Amino acid sequence: MTDKEQDKYFIKTLNAALQLYKEGAEYEKQNPSRTNKKISEDYEEHINFLETILKQIKTIDDLGDLGEDAITEAFEAIAAYAECFIISADERQRKLDLQEYEKIEELIYLFCDSDEEDE
Repeated sequence: MTDKEQDKYFIKTLNAALQLYKEGAEYEKQNPSRTNKKISEDYEEHINFLETILKQIKTIDDLGDLGEDAITEAFEAIAAYAECFIISADERQRKLDLQEYEKIEELIYLFCDSDEEDE
């Protein structure tokens, strides 16, 4: 991916993670008998933080200007999205899903410390 494509995909993935958090929060609201207040609060915290971040950035580099908390939140959101990413059993769709997952992994690797890899 080019840097421009990667920036675009980064924003798309953060938006997908935000949607995932919103769905989780909505599920918790619709099931009050099993709702754990801490889980609901966590969802709302993630939602608010991601909405704030997404209003302030257009590129991956913009994230660095927001500080360590924003970087951590973005990484956690992408990792959560990756954990929930579904790869189809259908052979044709699976190939597309795996290509998509590779892009997600690329984003995750951006957050890895390259100094550790050099050692």
